[in-house]
Amino acid sequence: MNKIGKTSNTDKTIKSAAKRKKREESEDEENYRLFFEKSSDAIFFTNPDGKIYKCNDAATKLFGYTEEEFREGGRKSIQDSSDPNLIKALEQREKTGEFTGVLSYIKKDGTRFHGAVQSKYYKLGLRKLSTF
Repeated sequence: MNKIGKTSNTDKTIKSAAKRKKREESEDEENYRLFFEKSSDAIFFTNPDGKIYKCNDAATKLFGYTEEEFREGGRKSIQDSSDPNLIKALEQREKTGEFTGVLSYIKKDGTRFHGAVQSKYYKLGLRKLSTF
């Protein structure tokens, strides 16, 4: 405000820029949420030990589990532990922070299939998380 209590043009510009930035951030969050929810690819947010925090609808449809069942069972409920590539994939992700390849998976009904996977570590606050 200026000396007579009126809002200056500079103040208006700053407030306008702040509102625009907040609106853009909100739109970005909405875009990412829609991408996650509407993707035809199964997407999981996990920790490095395999705990599943969140998955999208494509994951529940593909594997036949509910999101709650995924949280209870974790990655071990869907990854084929007899797949010789699994250990190599986990070691590579631990070493480089990411893995891209094909692994064997198991649906809730027991059906086994090979699926392309891309997994990457990232940090959210103090937590180390991964996606696949």
